[in-house]
Amino acid sequence: MQQWSSRTLNDMAGNYTGVYTQMPVYHTNTYLGAGFKGKFMAGGWQNDWVVNVERQDFKRDRVNNVSNNNKYNVSGNIYTGSPTPKPNVFWDPITHQYTTVMYGWSVLDTITTPDKKVELTLGMHGHRVETTNYDNGSNSGLRRISDATSPVAAIVYKASPNLSFYADHTETFTEGSAVGTSYNNDGAMLPPTKTKQNEIGMKVKSGNLLHTLSLFDITQENAIDILVSEGPKYKVRALDGEERHRGIEYSVVGSLNKKWDAIFGVSYLHAYQNKTQGGVNDGRVVSGIPRLSGDLALIYKPDDSWNITGRINYTGTTSIRETSSYAAPIDIPSATILDLGASYKTKWGNNPVTISAMCYNVFDRDYWYAAGSNSIGLGAPRTFMVSAKFDF
Repeated sequence: MQQWSSRTLNDMAGNYTGVYTQMPVYHTNTYLGAGFKGKFMAGGWQNDWVVNVERQDFKRDRVNNVSNNNKYNVSGNIYTGSPTPKPNVFWDPITHQYTTVMYGWSVLDTITTPDKKVELTLGMHGHRVETTNYDNGSNSGLRRISDATSPVAAIVYKASPNLSFYADHTETFTEGSAVGTSYNNDGAMLPPTKTKQNEIGMKVKSGNLLHTLSLFDITQENAIDILVSEGPKYKVRALDGEERHRGIEYSVVGSLNKKWDAIFGVSYLHAYQNKTQGGVNDGRVVSGIPRLSGDLALIYKPDDSWNITGRINYTGTTSIRETSSYAAPIDIPSATILDLGASYKTKWGNNPVTISAMCYNVFDRDYWYAAGSNSIGLGAPRTFMVSAKFDF
């Protein structure tokens, strides 16, 4: 069941009114893949090769014309919720919206020098996407075909058993996506895109800790919202230029001693828009991407049966509506969330059992997060989870 809404905030106390729309949606996804791998020696140089082919079919059916029975007025408050009763669902007639078929292949070879100090990976992968977009559920539709061939290259140099350097270049192909129902161009298909990534880094092992430092530069298509009118569907979704993500990341994982394990990571990311139409958005940051983020987790093991975990997640300040269509961006404050948990290993009869309990957002902090498409969401409240894993 897909739902979307048009809500208007009426005052700074958080009261709103609006209209909700709901409709049934059916997705069918089928995947088939096959691969081969092997190795051979060329002199003293070892070659590990992989060949893979795949096909993925996706079909989406939905209501083409939503009846008034599935549209209803709502009111409420963003802080206290909505008193509007849950509506009944009327199963409108289903029609075919679009079908996507993706074919793919990849060939990869990792070459290792005789002294095992250098590993060189070279490869190619290709994709072909056939998308048929149907109008008003007709049996014939607009067909779009696109394809791309992308290289993969990486090198690792092991200076010593505890120190290695690496560099890589990868390109990925992503099929086009359908524009969501909250947009003026609802149902339009955005074209397929390609993402390119360059990365260099080093790994250092110190005792039982593994340190990784990397610098990366990622370029991808820039999807933005453009204001077109007032009303329930006041914007369109479109591609405009490119996003450039440049940053540095440091992480360390491993054991501090027999009782304590640690996981730590921090990253600084500058994501900005480039090559936009007329240059109007060049240099603006990418909506919803914080510059600074980090995680720290400590795991205490008092004995072989117990694991006690504490984790801090930090998301830095970010902003949305970072295009010329909007009068000004909206800032989203940073948020620091604490999670606590424990797991206990025991047996049920002769079968090992692990019982786990987790509390997310321990202090029940209220916070907003960037939810994509220039929107924000309310962070999850304090949440408890209990699970059990049985090994038979």
